[in-house]
Amino acid sequence: MKWIEQYPVAWRVALIVLCFLLVGYFEWEDQELFNNMTPLSVEAER
Repeated sequence: MKWIEQYPVAWRVALIVLCFLLVGYFEWEDQELFNNMTPLSVEAER
């Protein structure tokens, strides 16, 4: 883990970017699920 000591800022930035990617991926998955469920709820209202 020598590179963490050499680049203290770089690994923090990498960690933040990784978190954003994970959050973005899960948000996208939720959006896909929501889009798939929307027609069902529209049909149920009729």
